[in-house]
Amino acid sequence: MQLQISWLSKRLLAVLVALIAAFITVALGATSAAAQTTAQDIDKSVVWVKTTYEGRVDVLFAGNVTKPYEASTTFSCTGWFSSGSGHISTAGHCLQESRDVVLSLYANVIAQNNLQITGKVEDQTWPYKVDKITAQVRQPAVVNGPLSNSDWLVAEVIEQEPFLNGDNALLRVSNLTNTPFLTVASTKPAVGDEVTAIGFPGSVDSVTADTQQPPSHKKGSVSSFSTTDNGSPVTEIDAGVSQGMSGGPTIDAAGNVVGTNSFKLNGESQPFNFITDTEKMRTFLNRNGVDVAAQLRPVPTQSQAQAVPTAPVAMPDSGTPVIVWVLGVLVLALLATVGVLVWKLKPNHKTAPGQQSPQNQETQETQETQPIPRQEPTDQA
Repeated sequence: MQLQISWLSKRLLAVLVALIAAFITVALGATSAAAQTTAQDIDKSVVWVKTTYEGRVDVLFAGNVTKPYEASTTFSCTGWFSSGSGHISTAGHCLQESRDVVLSLYANVIAQNNLQITGKVEDQTWPYKVDKITAQVRQPAVVNGPLSNSDWLVAEVIEQEPFLNGDNALLRVSNLTNTPFLTVASTKPAVGDEVTAIGFPGSVDSVTADTQQPPSHKKGSVSSFSTTDNGSPVTEIDAGVSQGMSGGPTIDAAGNVVGTNSFKLNGESQPFNFITDTEKMRTFLNRNGVDVAAQLRPVPTQSQAQAVPTAPVAMPDSGTPVIVWVLGVLVLALLATVGVLVWKLKPNHKTAPGQQSPQNQETQETQETQPIPRQEPTDQA
């Protein structure tokens, strides 16, 4: 079938096609900008957690003589807002004594008092006592979060679980409201699901000014589900988790937290990292007054999650940008206009040989056309 298209109609069609292309380009740009914004929103929920241990070390000298020295040491981890009222989740081991804490206390006493000892620090078994553990939180200025422009704030330790018995901990900073919390997934992920581990790795901290260090996002997937010697379930992931990232969130493709960065295996060249169990974490938070069910946002379907596999992880409930809706309506309007224009065109009548088509209009044939550890622990993330 042939259609008559006047010179003016042809030009109008060309203009409409150009406008549609321009709108599609703008819409794609807006969608990309929105994805970038949601990643920044996630960073606003991630915090530094600094734990200070203060106490005493009884140094043993020759002749079986001991002398007490005051001692302190500080470790860094990552945490994340788990409620809108200042609750911060992190790993339990970030707030507990460990062999690494003890060795750090020994080393600081030796350095601060210029002591001469026999043997290595790790070989010492001096008596010690930790009298005080203080947790403080802060955010780098670059993320523009609620704690970005403050000094270190002391956080109350609400509860903590032992490393091999869940490894969850909950802090709270008083007088904080409307904190940008991350939601907890309603169910644990499946093997093979894409996840992103988030935190402040110490290796980046060594080359970046503190205030300018954004959280690192390490992509990977769920490898397996295991159980510790104490019978506590854990989730294995192959996303990179290094020292300093302990306590940070690991999120799914929808932006929901599926676990807290917990520990890794020593001596492995491949990423064998573990996060806390989703269901155990939900139980822990609910027990301590964080209603995870009430603040859970809808999770996209699997097909929606895979629609843009290379896009940054989306913040839960970020919504479709208004500009995309507006542009979509405009594009539909333009397409409708084109349809009406084409519908109004009359079929080209056959002409006798040598006779021109009526009004010398051009003819056109219709065509068919055809997507892991605090800044230290050796065997913990």
